[in-house]
Amino acid sequence: MGDTHAIMTISADILRDLTDAQLEAVTHRQGPMLVVAGAGSGKTRVVTRRIAYLIAQGTRPDQILAMTFTNKAANEMKERVATLVGIAPRNVGTFHSCCARFLRQDIERLKDGRNRQYTIYDSSDQNTLLKHCLKDLNLRSSDCSPNDVAQVISRAKTQRQDIVEYIHNQCRYDADTYEKVAIAYETRLRQQNAVDFDDLLLLTAKILSEYPIVREMYQTRFKYLLIDEYQDTNHLQYDLMKLLCGEEQNVHATGDPDQSIYSWRGADYTNIMNFTSDFPDARIVRLEQNYRSTQCIIHAANELIHQNAFRLDKDLFTENEIGSPIRVISVPDEASEALWLCRRISELCTEGHSLRDMAVFYRTNGQSRSLEDGFMRMGIPYQVVGNLRFYDRKEIKDLLAFLRLKCNPADLVSLQRVVTCLNCGVGPKNLAALVATAEQHAMPVFDLLCRDDFAALFGKNPAWAQHFCQWCRALRALPDQPVDEVIAAVLEHSGLMQNIIAKDDNADDRVENIHELLAQVKSFVTNHGDCTLIDYLQEVSLISDLDTYDSEADYVSLMTLHCAKGLEFPFVFITGVEEGYLPHQHSVNTANGIEEERRLFYVGLTRAKAEVTVLFARGRFTWTGSDQREPSRFLAELPEEVVQQQIFKHRQAPPNHRRGANHFGYSS
Repeated sequence: MGDTHAIMTISADILRDLTDAQLEAVTHRQGPMLVVAGAGSGKTRVVTRRIAYLIAQGTRPDQILAMTFTNKAANEMKERVATLVGIAPRNVGTFHSCCARFLRQDIERLKDGRNRQYTIYDSSDQNTLLKHCLKDLNLRSSDCSPNDVAQVISRAKTQRQDIVEYIHNQCRYDADTYEKVAIAYETRLRQQNAVDFDDLLLLTAKILSEYPIVREMYQTRFKYLLIDEYQDTNHLQYDLMKLLCGEEQNVHATGDPDQSIYSWRGADYTNIMNFTSDFPDARIVRLEQNYRSTQCIIHAANELIHQNAFRLDKDLFTENEIGSPIRVISVPDEASEALWLCRRISELCTEGHSLRDMAVFYRTNGQSRSLEDGFMRMGIPYQVVGNLRFYDRKEIKDLLAFLRLKCNPADLVSLQRVVTCLNCGVGPKNLAALVATAEQHAMPVFDLLCRDDFAALFGKNPAWAQHFCQWCRALRALPDQPVDEVIAAVLEHSGLMQNIIAKDDNADDRVENIHELLAQVKSFVTNHGDCTLIDYLQEVSLISDLDTYDSEADYVSLMTLHCAKGLEFPFVFITGVEEGYLPHQHSVNTANGIEEERRLFYVGLTRAKAEVTVLFARGRFTWTGSDQREPSRFLAELPEEVVQQQIFKHRQAPPNHRRGANHFGYSS
């Protein structure tokens, strides 16, 4: 009786304060369901309450698989569910983290030389590997851009197409060259026991497709499949959903077609539009009440997005206050745009608002330069979100390379980084000789270096070998856990910290970053208990730039509109709302392109809680000189009754502006 009462109490708490639509979504039990969740409508609340409700009704937590797009969103879901039912569900994560976990169990079924110790290569590692492939083929980056090849390979993988066929179908020029580089890249990945981000999903889908016993095991294990941000799924993620979906089709997809803005990285808008075709018996629930923004903002956003023809019917409404009108500011040029922003931000601070309450959005990364110049001149603290991932910093990648090499001796990309860090006399020629010798004896270079008979196998015993081989053996001898102690030992024996202090002009910042990593490792060990080094490396490999975004730091946030998705701020400034920027010049020739650009503007508007300001410049300086600009066509689609227009005539900051202290407490 006591247990029944406790379950009833928990269930009541889970269902408290839900609207009728939210309640319908949370309590749905069997069969497919699509929740069309408008901006600021409590989507995360519904997903987490649904997971908690299923657990409270007797579903085991390990029978629920929930996949989203950022670790931040996944961690928030886990924390909220744990608060509601006292259990943090284990199988909540990003598509990539869930597939990485599956691959650790099953990758050896592919019999392509890779094993469970595989390394995950990020875009930087991928670029390094492609440069090595170019060198092997006697090609230069000017002949064949590593970034371009990486994009072609990624598109082929996300569409589950044969890479060579895709190259010859899509590349008008240099297809033969691209083919050679792509084949060399895929060969090296297998040889180095490595996968790239797309492989995590592609190889999982391959195993699920080719091994019915594995597919049936996962379909039986996971009774409920929840997919967040369904409008952002690509063809490969769609296939994974279908492969993991069991006979009962308990698929719960949540998304908003009006916020589909990632086609450039493979997202397929039709996945969410065709959900009812895939699942004819699906229940459709619409979450249309917005809890974030004012009535003026919601009215403007609705009128804008109604101009799109290809969308699911949905009208946002809010019971919040009417609020301020949308301000549309016309400025002479980019310097004036920055000056106007600085003045308005100063006004808001004088009124008692924090810098963290303000965000400045733009369409492309290049637009941030003039804004940053203005902020620095006026001494306004800011952070550029999505600019450089913490784990992409040189000193962090250097330290992680030692750890990756310990786990995966075939990881040649990490070995080369280690060689450079140790400055041990192993130059390019010596490294090439090591690689050739290792291939001759069918072993990874690191294994060769750890052999007691290294000199006999290598055919000589150069001066650098004794110390370097000894160091490699010491690295191999370290235990795999506790992870924080392993990393501390590697840091001590590598001399990495001492080298930074002795040789780096930015030593203080780099040392601080390493200390931050050590603190983060201790936190990881505390939260994950008996974890291994591989567990930790997998975790950090899958952290995105937005996962490390600090929303509590008192800075103005600068970011692209794409980065802004999922965030919210009291005060939002959208800059560069001009033809050629928004909509972007590459999107204006197709109806689909214009509709996605309109959705991008819609996303920007609906990030704001209290106030939105839109700015456009009448002219900008580009690499070709002064360029006259036209206001975006989207501005004419905003309803006049909630728009306040203003012309700003100042062209630049006063020339006698004195650099120095300011009321923010910073020097400029």
